Amino acid sequence: MKKRLRTQKCFTFIEVMLVAAMLSVIALALGGVLNNGIDIWRRVNGIAMEGEVAIFFDKFTTDVKNAIVYKGIDFSGDEAAV
Repeated sequence: MKKRLRTQKCFTFIEVMLVAAMLSVIALALGGVLNNGIDIWRRVNGIAMEGEVAIFFDKFTTDVKNAIVYKGIDFSGDEAAV
């Protein structure tokens, strides 16, 4: 009776290369999705920030206009135009 040699159970080089290629494709796809998400987040926050800055300057100009009282200068006009 012949003894059978035990064969090692391992991956071949081609299998390892295929897995590495698939993982790199998946990593590239996830990186693209993450990059697009970050771009969208920046755009949304940028618009919100611009709106907040506009509100700040509107309130600031109103406060500056109301901070100084002019006496001796007659007012001519209405609230919308001087």
